[in-house]
Amino acid sequence: MPVFEETQMDPSYTLEAVGGPQFKTTILSTKGGLEQRNIDWSKARGLWTLDFLHRPVDEIAPFQAFFYAVFGDAIGFRFKDWSDYKSTLLMGDTITDGDQGIGTGDGITADFQLTKTYAFGSLTYVRIINKPVPGTVVVAVDAVPAGITVDTTTGIISITDSPGPDAGQTVTAGFEFDVAARLDTDHMKVKMHEPTVMSWTGLQIKELKAVV
Repeated sequence: MPVFEETQMDPSYTLEAVGGPQFKTTILSTKGGLEQRNIDWSKARGLWTLDFLHRPVDEIAPFQAFFYAVFGDAIGFRFKDWSDYKSTLLMGDTITDGDQGIGTGDGITADFQLTKTYAFGSLTYVRIINKPVPGTVVVAVDAVPAGITVDTTTGIISITDSPGPDAGQTVTAGFEFDVAARLDTDHMKVKMHEPTVMSWTGLQIKELKAVV
């Protein structure tokens, strides 16, 4: 049995998800009120909750089929986080061929990992993008569109213009992406209000990621 299915969960369901990235921080406080904050996770992990309230049974039936097919929390899948699903930092922007820097050429290297960078003042957070949406990735070398192949299961792009970007050239990318996720329950708890109306609440979805 597979541990991951490279299929996107129906985005019409995920549009209603409540949640986002989560960090883990240990805060030690002295009697005088001073604090020491330790970052326990160097990478965030997404966590979302879905609530289906008083819905027609026919509307929820496809999600019930999904629950059975992934064996509860056993099998991962692609999840669209509508609050953050593309490379552009402003959600109203369209994808360009160079809104995210993903590397610098050395004259040899042709493979680059897709990433998204978040910045505030002098601080930056680099997010590894492993699940780009097929057909959405564009790449440029020094602002010139490049020929590429894309591994949509890992987020690694390969520039096919031999021998690769020259030393010092900037490699940029634009893309849409999914999150590798799983359900966080093995129990489908629904409430029937009448034969054709039901509720299913508190269904958690957790990002699949090595959290360190």
